[in-house]
Amino acid sequence: TMDSFLKENPLTDDEIQSIGTALSNLSAYAEEHGAHLLFVCAPNKNTVYPEYMPARYRTSPSNAMSDLDRLHAYLDAETAVDYLDMRSLLTAAKEEHLLYHKRDSHWNGYGAHIAYEAIMTHLGLPMPDFSVLPRTDITTHEGDLDRLLYPGTVKYDDNTVYNYDGQYIYTSAFSTEMDMTITTRSAGTAGTLLCFRDSFSSALIGDFAVSFSQMQMERAIPYRLDLLESFKADIVIVEIVERNLRSLIGCDGRITDEALLSPSDN
Repeated sequence: TMDSFLKENPLTDDEIQSIGTALSNLSAYAEEHGAHLLFVCAPNKNTVYPEYMPARYRTSPSNAMSDLDRLHAYLDAETAVDYLDMRSLLTAAKEEHLLYHKRDSHWNGYGAHIAYEAIMTHLGLPMPDFSVLPRTDITTHEGDLDRLLYPGTVKYDDNTVYNYDGQYIYTSAFSTEMDMTITTRSAGTAGTLLCFRDSFSSALIGDFAVSFSQMQMERAIPYRLDLLESFKADIVIVEIVERNLRSLIGCDGRITDEALLSPSDN
């Protein structure tokens, strides 16, 4: 995350345009198939908690715009892509709860739920009554930072999550939260969701699963929006962490005007 934090090695203008064009293509394709697309970038941990970076990195970050700021500006000026910026929301919320794992680069259960509520509110979708679901304190999260720094030692991080027992079922052969494809079914009233995601959405599985009657999560890039031919989604979410924005170059799988034609025309 150092390049993002210090605003070094920024995306070129051509790369920003390429990402913006790809997201615009994905959004147009989703609209053609009756779905609304929302782009969500999960902030890097040190974007929300810069005060915990070593002093030698905190002295003078450049005043230049971040890659995410530049991408949002491009989306505003050149596309109709709907996006949600959660940086200020999470920065404000950190005063009440720890939002990212101490031993991991990802948000924890509290941070993920705040992101979930922001997404659902932005989309104007109903949310279930989470007050009836008990929160469970667990110490089972093995941090990715621990694995990098101390590969010979296994330590676990605290987490607080909702207990979703009986609230939804997996309709895919679920193994772990990092499965390439995850599908669920529930009594949720928010419609159907197709989510293209990275590891940050692992903590959103339960919240989304109880909200949407059907959900399909995909972890591969390029994004397979042709899945909309068989899975009739109302909402498409593209979620990626800030440090991996470059991965969005070509994420549309080279969707062209021809791809928007009917199969018979192709």
